[in-house]
Amino acid sequence: MKKLNNILSQDFVQRGFYLVALLFWIFTFWNDIIGYPSHSNLDSTSSIGFSYMVLLIVPSSIFLIQIFRNNKVFWGIVLTLFSSFIMYSIIFFSIHYYERSGIKTTEFKDLIFIVVYFSILIFIEYLIYLMKPKRLL
Repeated sequence: MKKLNNILSQDFVQRGFYLVALLFWIFTFWNDIIGYPSHSNLDSTSSIGFSYMVLLIVPSSIFLIQIFRNNKVFWGIVLTLFSSFIMYSIIFFSIHYYERSGIKTTEFKDLIFIVVYFSILIFIEYLIYLMKPKRLL
């Protein structure tokens, strides 16, 4: 554990982590970015009420700032946004998936998916927590 903490405390590793996160985030929206005229969803509204353009630009901007200026302020913003996403996911799964779909029982494969999904999210949250930079600004 101490070795992982030492590795993640290095500025170069933290910036690389944010670069990978930025590339993954852009890849998620890639079909909309390259502009298929019949498949552009960047102007439409997501299920949480934000346009997809906002969902692309805000996290991408924060990741870019962390790549160029790795500091505690934006680290806190990343940690808060990711924590909010985890909370939203829990609410979405518990309310939307089960109550609105009318499903009264949970299949084993759904339970496994939910456990794996939230385990991955919590692990990423823990990695972000360990990557606390040394500079305040």
